[in-house]
Amino acid sequence: MTTDVLSDLPGPIAITGATGFIGRALCQRLEPARQVVRALSRQADSRLPDTVTVVRGDLSSSVALRTLVRDAAWVVHCAGAVRGATRRTFDAVNVDGTAALLDAMAAAAPKARLLHISTLAASQPQLSDYAASKRSAELLVTTRSRAGDLILRPTAVYGPGDRELRPLLDQALKGFLPRPVGNRRISLLHIDDLIDAMLLAMQTPDGEVGPYPLADARAQGYRWRELAAAAARIRGDRVRVYPVPKTLLYLLSLGATLGARALGDDPMLTPGKVRELTFEDWSCDSSAFRARTGWTPQVSLDAGLRSLVL
Repeated sequence: MTTDVLSDLPGPIAITGATGFIGRALCQRLEPARQVVRALSRQADSRLPDTVTVVRGDLSSSVALRTLVRDAAWVVHCAGAVRGATRRTFDAVNVDGTAALLDAMAAAAPKARLLHISTLAASQPQLSDYAASKRSAELLVTTRSRAGDLILRPTAVYGPGDRELRPLLDQALKGFLPRPVGNRRISLLHIDDLIDAMLLAMQTPDGEVGPYPLADARAQGYRWRELAAAAARIRGDRVRVYPVPKTLLYLLSLGATLGARALGDDPMLTPGKVRELTFEDWSCDSSAFRARTGWTPQVSLDAGLRSLVL
């Protein structure tokens, strides 16, 4: 989007999760904008653009949240827990944190609109504690929403700066693609297209809150052999697909969970995550959001994979 389009965004704009993959990309894209941008960060050295005003704190601090959202036109909620061994771990951030943010908006930014960044996993809350917590957060936003709030449900987001999906895609670009047995289709969304969607959402009139699923131009998603073929075109050589049995993934997840607990850490690979990985079909229809905003994904799978090796 051009600087002229960015200048039309209403402000101030407040962002949670600004030091994460999506939040940081949004801050970088907003750098040329003429609006005040405030970002919540626990870190003094957030490495965000100099044009962003950093508010120190997290979702548990009501003072920081009120400072963040005060008089904002838009509050973009990107923060969320993606690692954890229990439902409570996820709820503490994804549900309780969302509730605290809504309380702060009611107190300090009663006219602000909320752009809530959820996940396609929330469409299948039975799969994992993470997915269930994200669905609960969506329901909370829907119940307490005001005119103009929106919920976006992006599918697996990738691109430069990603640390979750990147290892899998790097393996594909090296010629080896592990495929969870049971999963037939995945859908993807490049970070540039997601940020475009978010900026368009902040320029739309009031309407339905959503949630709006988001993926790239392939609504039917990709079979694993199609993902392998795209990686093969980029690397100029064959990519082998290796099925990974569910039993092996579950055993690895149990080991990761036990190891993380011993170290006092939160695991990424859990039995719930395995159920997500092996879910049969993660295709995604973005037509409702396209009809509302005119958004059209621009980054093809080949171009997106190429962005990882530049």
